Parts: sequence; C-alpha cells; structure tokens
Amino acid sequence: MMDRRSILIATTLFLLPFALQAHLLEDDVNAIVKKTKELYNKTTSAKINFSQSGSGGAVSGTLEYATGNKFRLTLPTQTIVSNGTKTWTYIKDRNQVVINKAASGGQITPKDILQSFPGDYTSTLNGNATVNGRSCWIVECSAGGSNKVGDISSATLYIDKGSHRFQKITVTSPTLGTMTLTISSASYNKTIASSRFSFTAPKGAKIIDLTK
Repeated sequence: MMDRRSILIATTLFLLPFALQAHLLEDDVNAIVKKTKELYNKTTSAKINFSQSGSGGAVSGTLEYATGNKFRLTLPTQTIVSNGTKTWTYIKDRNQVVINKAASGGQITPKDILQSFPGDYTSTLNGNATVNGRSCWIVECSAGGSNKVGDISSATLYIDKGSHRFQKITVTSPTLGTMTLTISSASYNKTIASSRFSFTAPKGAKIIDLTK
C-alpha cells in the first residue's frame, strides 16, 4: 500500500505534464500576440477585401489604410474616408455627406484594429481553425479593465500561422453587437495614392459639416 508521501509524489508526477502544457500554451499565445502586434506596428499601408456579417446583415467591402490614421472604407451603401484629420461619410441612397473630426465620438478606426488590438486584453489560445484555406490559431481576447479598443468587450482573432496576419476577427461590443470580418484578400506595405484619402462630394449631395 502506498504511503502519503508516495501518493504525493505520484500525484505530482501525474499532474506535472499538464501544468507544463498549460504553461507552454500561455507562453505560445503571448508569443503569437507579440509577433502579430509587432508585424502590424510595422505595417505602413494595407488594402483589404473583406466580408462582414452581424446583426445588420452581411456585406462585402474594401479597406485601404495608411499610417497617420488615413483610410478609405468602401461598402455597398456608404463610403467612409479619413485623411487623419477629417472624416467624410457618404451615404449613397440619401446622397448625403457628413463631415466630422477624425475618430470623434469614440469611433473605432482601422488603426485601432490593425495596430492597437489586442492591446491590454487578456488573450488565451483556444485551438485551431482553417480560414480561407489557411491554418490559424484561435485567440480569445477579453477586456479586463477600462483600457479598451473603443467599447469592444471581447474578440476572437483568427491569426494565420504562416504570416501572423489576421484572417478573421469577431468582435463584441454594445454599439456593434457581434460582428465578424473575414478577410478574402489583402496586400500590405504597398504605395496607395494620397488622393484615396480625400473625398469630393458628388454633385447635388447634401453636406452636413460637423467640424464647424
């Protein structure tokens, strides 16, 4: 019969591999997130074709991005353009343009997702998945304090094992609900004409300038 000391040693030896495995998983997710953040911090431009699904339905769109928080987001019903100082939102069916200060009113910008996320969120590795034929890590992120990206409370990142780029992102927030972005194609660090980050209102459009 085993004495208490033998039982303790046997239990420790049994549990040790599981403890080491948990430690390795934690180290892995930290390394994955670190490398992904470093990669996006070095990204000077991007052109991303994506599909978006959520409570508002499903649409496809294109995002063009450059440093300085400049971007052009093209969707079927609207176009949002920012030069880093001003943002133009063109609503097609109303033929209306709303001009606002960039990133005003707690607006989440492409920079927040590409260069800030996952920020100070707690990240855990939650298995693997195949997205667009690419093998990805599934990284779950949850906000542990007030330092959030916009009002995003949690997110799931599908990070390409080969490139460390996002293939899919699902975010949850009070304003967005649950929204999933799946990247269909992307190119990074290519020259994008500066004219893509300015906007001229179509003829006859109603202009609402909130910067004045």
